[in-house]
Amino acid sequence: MTDSKANKARLILVIGGTSGTGKLVAEQLLARGERVRLGARDLEKARARFGDKAELVELDLTRPGEAFDRALEGVTGLVFTAAIPGAAGEALVKSTEYGGVVATVDAAHRAGFSGRLVYMTAIGIHHRTFKMRMLGLLKWNGVHWRQEAERALTESGLDVAIVRAARLTDSPAGQSGLAVVPGDIPSRFGPVVPRADVARVILATLEAPAPLRDLCVYTDEGTAPDDVTLQRLIQSGSPATTR
Repeated sequence: MTDSKANKARLILVIGGTSGTGKLVAEQLLARGERVRLGARDLEKARARFGDKAELVELDLTRPGEAFDRALEGVTGLVFTAAIPGAAGEALVKSTEYGGVVATVDAAHRAGFSGRLVYMTAIGIHHRTFKMRMLGLLKWNGVHWRQEAERALTESGLDVAIVRAARLTDSPAGQSGLAVVPGDIPSRFGPVVPRADVARVILATLEAPAPLRDLCVYTDEGTAPDDVTLQRLIQSGSPATTR
């Protein structure tokens, strides 16, 4: 089977794909010739950004139900980058950043989903640094509900990979090296990473042959990795950079 035919046979669902890192993931998938389905609460906004290039499914993370079943139907890969931008109360944080993950996992089981689910979160969720305490105030008890979302994913029995990003910027991809570190690490205010580079890491993680991966990504000194180098970093299982 040719690559183009293989791509057409796949269907990747991106939840959170109308803005931020998720939008870049969707754009990179489309540029590779993949079939992309976007789960979006605002279909008009999604249509304005993607036209008819991607399949659109109305999906409100705070309302579990049949919409999730429609979103998961026929899906072979799944990327979850959805998060509340800015400050929010605990009820909204819980229903979106935790409840949305649980609803996705439940729908994946009902659909018989057997592909990989890549979940994007922040570096440092499991470390009580000053930055995480501030995040817990900005999104009330948000760190706790992110932890619970991870627990739901890792205990789901699905093929799950977690990508933890440093503070995100809108700088272009490929301007510096990347560090890819397994497991969670304490979050500081210094490390940053372009969204476009995180999108590349997410796609490489979606393709990685090994099962569960849990890795942090941030910029480092050195040259920007090509796709082959990026795959090697992700699969190494030990701290690695592109220096």
